[in-house]
Amino acid sequence: MKVVLIDPSLFTLPYDRALAAALVDRGHRVTTVGRPLGDGESWPEAAGDYRALFYRGRACTAGRGARRSLAKGLDHLATLARLPGHLAGLAPDVVHFQWAPLPAADALAIPRLARIAPVVLTMHDTVPFNGDPTARLQGLGALAVCRRADRVIVHTEEGRARLADAGVDPAKLARIGHGPLGGGTPAPGAVPPDPDGPVTIRLLGKLKPYKGADVLVEAIARLPDALKARVRVEIAGEAHMDPAPLERRIAELGLGERIRVEPGFLAEADFDRRLAGADILAFPYRRIDASGVMAACMAHGRPVVASDLGSFADLLEPVRDCALVPPGDPDALAAALAPLIADADRRAALGAEVAALARRMGGWDDAARATEACYAALTGAPANAGAAPARLATEARP
Repeated sequence: MKVVLIDPSLFTLPYDRALAAALVDRGHRVTTVGRPLGDGESWPEAAGDYRALFYRGRACTAGRGARRSLAKGLDHLATLARLPGHLAGLAPDVVHFQWAPLPAADALAIPRLARIAPVVLTMHDTVPFNGDPTARLQGLGALAVCRRADRVIVHTEEGRARLADAGVDPAKLARIGHGPLGGGTPAPGAVPPDPDGPVTIRLLGKLKPYKGADVLVEAIARLPDALKARVRVEIAGEAHMDPAPLERRIAELGLGERIRVEPGFLAEADFDRRLAGADILAFPYRRIDASGVMAACMAHGRPVVASDLGSFADLLEPVRDCALVPPGDPDALAAALAPLIADADRRAALGAEVAALARRMGGWDDAARATEACYAALTGAPANAGAAPARLATEARP
């Protein structure tokens, strides 16, 4: 089949790249559409063709705030208007949106695209915009995109149920788990954790309110003084929130020497080095369906403490007692972190368990098989011969 994947802002570049490569490996012709690649980003030949159609103007990348948002919004609308003509030239069998960043407009565009080929949408987050109350209209638009797409892929059963409850036709919902990211080999320049040195706890990825950086800060404040003295916390990633209140709270708690906030884009090599060099990786999220950061970190075999929700709960169920905590509960997070900070052997044991779980996860070929089955159900084309049932998927069901 000829497949067009669309992720205008490349919100999930590693996921897009891995899925595209797995589909190509299964014999499909894949073209991915997004924005221009930035420094430290890449698109390998094995993942098929890549076309930067969105946000190409300088106004979309220069500056900040409302002016930049307006420029991107206008560019998005203009690109959507041109997209049917571009896709007609590609003659795809399926158009597969990974994200719909301007959902009210994207929902209106889907009927035009559906005249060219069936439209599939992956809802990486089934709580649109992570429940941000300032994005309520955007959230309604996201549900409109779901209702107009021919098939909607989610990563968890919880996500499937949530969309069905919101009025999305259950017959069009299919669950395909998030594949692993990263090969588990430390990146060049990565420094392995030192069991006798300070204990480094890292919260990595885009800084957004739902990721609970404030919960981690409060948890560190609740540690016994002897353990608090041993930790070094790094909260790092591109800021999609004002970090100043978080930094003020760190100062109020007297934790300036223990916790460092580093707002800024993390290039892939830097991101991988930080993953591999962490003593503990923290995921104190308030909401999540699936996390690319979690998918990337598991193969590194680093100890993980995460909120008991979404794919975190699914993936870490076998180590629930030591790795999962209620979301938004700094006392519970502190209680989970304390024994890991105190005991290097305990960290090593949990890290080994996490690595074992990663090995038991379905791989990207499983995800590609399941995605291919979704496409085949819409197009009538047969899935590749000999494809075994995918471990990462359950069929769409009424």
